[in-house]
Amino acid sequence: MKNNLSGPEFLAALEKRLRLLPEEERREALAYYAEFLEEGSPEELDSVEETARQILDQCAVTALEKVEKKEKKGGIKTLWIVLLAVFAAPVALPLAIALGVMILMTVVVAAAIVFAVGITGVALALGGLWTAVLSFTVIAVSPVNMLMALGLGLGLVGIGLLILIGMFYICRGVVWLISKLLGGFLKRGGKNA
Repeated sequence: MKNNLSGPEFLAALEKRLRLLPEEERREALAYYAEFLEEGSPEELDSVEETARQILDQCAVTALEKVEKKEKKGGIKTLWIVLLAVFAAPVALPLAIALGVMILMTVVVAAAIVFAVGITGVALALGGLWTAVLSFTVIAVSPVNMLMALGLGLGLVGIGLLILIGMFYICRGVVWLISKLLGGFLKRGGKNA
């Protein structure tokens, strides 16, 4: 079917039908037909619908060819990554194991320090309590020594309790931090899958 529109009407109708194309491709197609209309007559063209269909078909074929080229390049890229992984494995695997062992040992040492400080807090609190209780046994001999022992015992109880409370908040903060890190890691892992 031949075109029965004037040049400007043809270009306006063609632009409406090509609105789904990317801006650059639409401009190129319209520029081509505008140049054609300057040199020739609008009656030489097919209908707007037929012309738009041909342009859209050609753009689809071009886009498909671009995708196929990218897929071919991606296959070679994947091959190189696999080859590099195979050749890097003798070096990377021992390093990864060493890194994993270092992380595990850091966690074990940190847990041992937390446990030791916690036990110290408990020992100070219990020892201070025992000192405060025993201070009453010397009241008849020397009230001043009793008051000194009582103060020392209560001070040790306070220091022990402060250490235990501090360790509680430190452990709670570490658990919170680990849960946030693992949560973020799992969310990213889910998005990549």
